[in-house]
Amino acid sequence: MNLAGHTIRETIMIRILRQALLTMAASTLLAPAAVAQDAPAINDIRWYQLDSYCTFMRADHEFVYDDPETWTFVFFTNFPNEAGAEIFSTGFMRIDGALREFRFVSRETSGEGEAITMATSDEQPMTATINLSAGAKGEEATGYTGTIDVTRGDKTASVAFSGSCGV
Repeated sequence: MNLAGHTIRETIMIRILRQALLTMAASTLLAPAAVAQDAPAINDIRWYQLDSYCTFMRADHEFVYDDPETWTFVFFTNFPNEAGAEIFSTGFMRIDGALREFRFVSRETSGEGEAITMATSDEQPMTATINLSAGAKGEEATGYTGTIDVTRGDKTASVAFSGSCGV
């Protein structure tokens, strides 16, 4: 027995365990920060005869109503639930290959147009900022152009769009 009341074998085991714990603590403290996620990938949504209120497609995309192959979008919204409701209350985008739901957060208006901010409700939420300018107005729809910036953590991906909101 040693002075601490442990056998030599117990003392050796305690020293080994202490050393292992110190090594684990040091490696945890000195480990590099977690690898940052890549910027979100904004993918196309292929949906022939999509029934939505707003549909935005890539700015350089040519849409032909009678050609199902051209029904590709980067963003769409549902129809508002009631008269006067926020038309951007719920929007959808395909991010990293998965259809994601974004919920309205805020709307800012400036001389250049509007900025709509929306967010997912994930553990690591993504935000989408839709910077849009109104174009031609028809009897039932308004054309829009702009950009959508999707941010996850400190990484952002952007896409230029054109499209419309209305029936």
